[in-house]
Amino acid sequence: MKLSLAKEPALLIGVALIIGVLFLRLDAEPASLRGRKKAEALELQESRLPDVARAKPRIVGNEAGASTRDLFVQPSDTRPLPPLDWIDPPRAELAAIFPPLDPGPAPALFGEFLRREMVRIDSSESGATQLALPVFDDQLDSGRGGSDVSGVRSALRELGKRIGSEEEDATLSPAERAAQRASYRRVYDWIELSGAITIYGSIENDDRFALFLDERSAAPVVFRQINPTTGQESFPGQPPINYEQERLTEIGLALNRSNELELRSRRLKMLGSTQREVLAFAEYCLESRLAAPRAMQLAQEALMPLIEAVPDDPAPRLALARTFEADFEFEAAFVEVRALLEEFPENPEIYVAFAELELRCLLFESAEEHLLAALRLDRTSSRAHWVLGRMYGKRGETELALNHLEAAQRHMAEELEPLTVRVEVRTDLAGALLARGEIEAAARELEIARRLDPLDQETLAALIHCAIIDPALVGITAPARGAGAPEAALETWLQPISDVVRERESSDGSLGLRFELLMAIGLWDLEHGDGSSAKTRFTAAAIADPLRAHFASRALSYLFETVGDLEGAMSLIEQALEGNPSDAWSLYQRGRLQVLSGDLDGAQASFEAALEQDLDFDDALVALGELLLEDGAYNDASRYFERALSRDTGRAEVHTLEGLVRLRSGSFFEALASFERALELRFDDPVALGGKAWATYRTGNSAEALILLAQLDDSRRAFSEEDAHRIWAREQIARITDHLEKVAWGDGFARTVIRNGWQVDEGAGPLVGLEGETVRLSGVFSRAGKTRIYREYPAGSFVSIEASVWIPAGAPIRGGLFVARERRRQRVWTTESEVSIARHSDGALEVCIERSATTEPETLKTNEIEFPTGRWVRVRIERTGTVEEPTVDVFLGGVPVVIGADFPQLGRGGQPLRVGVFAEGETGREVDLKLDDVVVVYRELGQ
Repeated sequence: MKLSLAKEPALLIGVALIIGVLFLRLDAEPASLRGRKKAEALELQESRLPDVARAKPRIVGNEAGASTRDLFVQPSDTRPLPPLDWIDPPRAELAAIFPPLDPGPAPALFGEFLRREMVRIDSSESGATQLALPVFDDQLDSGRGGSDVSGVRSALRELGKRIGSEEEDATLSPAERAAQRASYRRVYDWIELSGAITIYGSIENDDRFALFLDERSAAPVVFRQINPTTGQESFPGQPPINYEQERLTEIGLALNRSNELELRSRRLKMLGSTQREVLAFAEYCLESRLAAPRAMQLAQEALMPLIEAVPDDPAPRLALARTFEADFEFEAAFVEVRALLEEFPENPEIYVAFAELELRCLLFESAEEHLLAALRLDRTSSRAHWVLGRMYGKRGETELALNHLEAAQRHMAEELEPLTVRVEVRTDLAGALLARGEIEAAARELEIARRLDPLDQETLAALIHCAIIDPALVGITAPARGAGAPEAALETWLQPISDVVRERESSDGSLGLRFELLMAIGLWDLEHGDGSSAKTRFTAAAIADPLRAHFASRALSYLFETVGDLEGAMSLIEQALEGNPSDAWSLYQRGRLQVLSGDLDGAQASFEAALEQDLDFDDALVALGELLLEDGAYNDASRYFERALSRDTGRAEVHTLEGLVRLRSGSFFEALASFERALELRFDDPVALGGKAWATYRTGNSAEALILLAQLDDSRRAFSEEDAHRIWAREQIARITDHLEKVAWGDGFARTVIRNGWQVDEGAGPLVGLEGETVRLSGVFSRAGKTRIYREYPAGSFVSIEASVWIPAGAPIRGGLFVARERRRQRVWTTESEVSIARHSDGALEVCIERSATTEPETLKTNEIEFPTGRWVRVRIERTGTVEEPTVDVFLGGVPVVIGADFPQLGRGGQPLRVGVFAEGETGREVDLKLDDVVVVYRELGQ
C-alpha cells in the first residue's frame, strides 16, 4: 500500500498517542484490577505484614543494652555481663582565681595569669585574727613581718605613759629627740622662750596669721599651753597667756596643710600674683581638699578676682568649675561649664572638662560625645585622648583604651605638663597593657613612671601587681635576679615612701598609705603566705576608701577560703557584690563557694552572670560545663568545653573534662582521643589516665585497661597509700577483674520440656510443667508444704538470680524467689540458710532471711510496698559484700527492698546453693504461679 508523503506525519502522531494512552493506563491501575469491568466495585485487599518484633532478640531484665550475639559464634545459654558503669575518679575543685587589682588583666585573661591551685590552711583561727591598723615601717625594713612599731612611735608611747621631763628627755638620742620635736610641731603651734625652752599649744590671737605675714607686728602672742604627750591643757580653766614678742626667740604655727594654705592665700592677696600662680594655688587646694577643710573655699576666693581680671580666658573659670565639682556642688559646676561652652565653642579643653564632669555623674554616652567633639577640634589634644582612654578602660574596651592612651602619651608636651599628669598617663597606659595581658610592656611603662615620681602610690601598686602576676619581672629594678629578688625589688620600690613615712610620723598613727598601695601590699602578702598581714592591709584599705571597699572584701573572701572559713568567705563575697554587682571575679568566686556548699543551682546562676560580663571568661566557661556534666546535660557541657578549648587548646584539664563528657555519653573512641590529648599536654594527669583506662575497657580491651589502671597506681607511688587516685585505681582493677569472672546464664523456656539443669520438687501436690514457653506451678496442695523448681550452683560461684514471676490476684498461697543452702540428713533435706522474697497469702510483701539452722529467721513483712499480682514482675536476689563478709540485696520490680543484709553463711561451705522459685500453701489450697525469663549470674572460675 502506498501512502502519501503528505499524510505520513499525521499517521506517526496518531500511533504515538495510542501507545502513550496504553502505557498511562498500565501504570495507573494495579495488575489485579486490569481487565475488571467498570461496573464492578473495587475491593480493599488486606495484606499481612511481618512482625518486626519477632526479628529482634528478646531483651529481658538487666539484659537491656547488652550486645547481640555474633552470627558466627555458636549459640550458648551464657553470655558476658553488660559492661560496668563508670565511677568518677576524684577530681580537683574548680580553679581558683587570685584576686586581681584594678587595673589588671581582663576577665578573659584571669585564668592565664591568676589561676591558682587553692591550698587551704588548717587554721583554728579560721581567719578571725584581731584586726588592727597596718604596721608599715619595720615590715619593710627588716623583713621580720613583725607587729612591733618604729622607734619613733615607741618613744612617743613611753612619753605618753609618763609626763616628759628634762631628765627623761636626756635619755633620748639626738635623732630621737629631733623626731619627737618634728612630730609635736606637726600637731601643735609653738613658741620658744629665751633659754631654748619650747612650749606647745595653740595661738589664739584674733588674726593669728598676721603674726607671720607682717614682720613689723609687735602684738603680743596669745597662747594656750598644751601638754603634747597627753593632748590636755597644761593649766585647765585658766585663760591663755599673753607673751610679748621681745621674750620670744621663735614662734610657729602647726605644720599642717590647713595652716599652709591659709598663709599662701594671705600672701597671694597681699603681694599680688600672676595668673599661673593663682591657678597653681587652686590646683594645690584641690589636691589638699581631704587634709584641709577650707581648701575649696580658699581656692574659690583666689580664683574670683582672677576671673574678673581676665574674662576672656576660660582657664580660671574651668578651675572654678573643678573646685565646685570637688566640693560636690555639681549643679554649680554644670552651670559654669555650660556657660563656658556657649562662650568658647571652639575650645577643646572645655569639652574635655565637660566630659570629665559628666563622667563623675556616670553620664558615659554624653561624655563620649563631648570627648570625640574635642578630638574633632584638635586631634592632638593629649588630655582628650587621656580621658577618653580612661573611660574606655573602665568599660572594658581595651583596644580603644590602649589606642587613645598611646595617643595621649605621644601628643603630650612633657616639658609643659605637671609631673603628676605625666605619671598618671603612663600608669593608665600600663593599666591598658595589663588588661590586654602585655605584662612586661606594662611593667616597663610603670618603671618609667616610678622613676619620674618614686612616691606615686598608684604606680607602685600596679608595679607590685605585675610582680605578683610574673615574678620574673621584678628583676627590672631588683639588684639581682634569683633567690630573694622579689623581696629585694619590693623593698627597693617602697623605700622612698618608707623614708617619707618616718619623716612625717603623726601622732594619730596615720602612715599616709592610700587604698591602691594598701591593697597591693596586702595581695603581695597573700601571695607569699602571710595571711595575717594581708588581712590587716585589706581592712585598712577598706577604711581608707569605703567607696572601693568591695575590692578589699573580695580579697578577704579569698583569704578566708584559704583558711577554711567558707561561711566567712561567702559573707565577704556577698558584700563585694553589693558594692559592685557586675564584677566578674566576684561572681565567679561566689559560684565556686556555692559549689563547695552544695548550692549547684545558685552556682550555675553565678557562673552565667560572670559570663554575661565577659563571654571569654575561660574559667567560668569550664566551671559551667562541669556543673552541666554533673547534671547529665552532656551536649550543653560539651559546647562550653569546646568554647574554652577554642580559646586555649593547651589546657589539659579541659581536654580531660571533654573526655569525661564523651565517656558518659557513650562515645568511647572519641573519649579515648580526648584523654590521650590531655596526657600529651600533662602526662601525669590522673583523671585523664583513669579515663583513658576506662574508655579502653569500654571499647572491649579489658586487659589493656587493667594495665593502664595499674600504671595509674604505680605513677603515684610518691604519694601515700591513702592517695585518692591510687585507691580509685585499685578499686576499678578489683571491679573489672571481678566482673570478668562473671557470666550470665539465661533461660527463656522456649521448649516443650523443662530439663536444662532444672530440678523440681513436687512432693506437696502441685506440679511443675511448661506451657506456652513459661514454667507453670499449678495444682492443689495435697498436704502443707512447698512446690519448687530450682538449679544448683557451687556456693562460691553464685552471684545473683533474677526472674519474672506471675501470681494471680487473691492467690491463697505464699510464692516467690529463693536462694538456699540445704543439707540432706537421713534422707531428709533440711535448710541451713535461706533468703527469699515472696508474696504472702494475705497479700503482703515478705522478705525472709534465715542465717543458720540454729537461729530464728528474720522476716520483713510490709504492706507499704505492693507485690503486684495479675501481671509479670521482676524479682531479684543478689549476693554482695566481700568474701569475708558476704551480704545480700533483694529487689522487687527494680526497687531495692533490702540492701546490705549480712549473711555470713551465704557462699560458704561445700554444699551447693539451690536457687529458683517456690509456691507454699496449706492442704487444699490451689496454686497457679508462672515463671519466665530467668537470669542467673555466677563466676565461671567457681564452676
